[in-house]
Amino acid sequence: MKLHASLWLCCLISGCGIFGDSGGVSLRADGGAEPADATVVDTDADGTVDRDVGTTDVADANRPDATACSGADLENDPANCGACGQPCLSECVFGVCDAYVVAYKQDDLSSIGVDQGYVYWTNETPGSVWRARLDGREPEVLARGDSGPDQMNPRHLQLTATDIIVSVENSGTLNHAKPLFRIPKSGGAPSGFGAPIADGTADFAIDGSLVYAAFPRQDRIHVTSLGADHLGEIGNGEIAAYSVAVFNDRIYFAGEQGVGVVPVADGPVTMLHATDIPSAVQVRTDGVRVYVASSTGIFAIDPATPDSLINLQTGLFRAESLAVTSDRVFFLTGVGEPSGSLWSVNKSDGSNLTEVVSVIANPGAVAADEQQVYWTSTAKDVDGTPGTGQVLRLPYF
Repeated sequence: MKLHASLWLCCLISGCGIFGDSGGVSLRADGGAEPADATVVDTDADGTVDRDVGTTDVADANRPDATACSGADLENDPANCGACGQPCLSECVFGVCDAYVVAYKQDDLSSIGVDQGYVYWTNETPGSVWRARLDGREPEVLARGDSGPDQMNPRHLQLTATDIIVSVENSGTLNHAKPLFRIPKSGGAPSGFGAPIADGTADFAIDGSLVYAAFPRQDRIHVTSLGADHLGEIGNGEIAAYSVAVFNDRIYFAGEQGVGVVPVADGPVTMLHATDIPSAVQVRTDGVRVYVASSTGIFAIDPATPDSLINLQTGLFRAESLAVTSDRVFFLTGVGEPSGSLWSVNKSDGSNLTEVVSVIANPGAVAADEQQVYWTSTAKDVDGTPGTGQVLRLPYF
């Protein structure tokens, strides 16, 4: 699958609006490869667009609902885009769906999450937390904290039923009194909680009323009650974690030493698969397995048999941001680089590897629900100034 236009450059040239415009990315709605007889739009390295226009047999009984859309324009019909019964939530262009820009002109995007009909994201500098409806309507800033005693530059985001929890980075001139902030989804002033930490928070996990926050420079995990007091520390001096996930009374963590596990009540730290996963970046759980993004690929660990490692994709990618749905793992490559890609893979066995978006300018973070995948592109203006970051979405089936 190829990206059919440079997303951020398209918006700059075409003058697309801040919210709700097509992002100029033409993709198949299911994230898969274009069928051989369908229209393909390919952007060359020099920026020119090649259109290899073929024909598509709308009566092909092997396609879903083939007889139901006889005569449909598969190149332009958003209800039958590229194949019968394959819908788009945006425009259908040459048989592929356009990615949809939920938000544009964003500064320094750092994290993203989705639930209950909204997509949420953070801008690290200046510090702010935003949300919009999934179709891009009703965008709003829920909290700002870029100056004064409540200075807040959010790095990571997690969602509860009623609140947005963000971690902040203490570095340079920024000195937060609290490492975590709680912001009502309905809007309101952010309130800090947790013990003051001199070094920045890398990531955190929420389990019931407790927050487990990773502090890699301090080699420990801090435990805090949600929105309230600091309760203690786990693995003091042994856990240099970038990312954490909690499952069955155990904390799984990812760091330069690989993947490890420690009881939530504290206790011995056990490193897992140090040879196969030498440097882990992010860890997530779906309540059944633990999924790991690392410098060597994507892995899954079954907590019932932690000594067994499931290789979903290895040797091809440096995966850096994960989103897990009921059947797939979405992940980004090239995070922190000028260009990267969005991929998906079957989470049970690593099959059906799909390059969903082949070129993303400055990819940041990814989130997904059971219908759409969302990601951030923190592209800069042509002169290098911030302000052209985007939040995007694409349906998949």
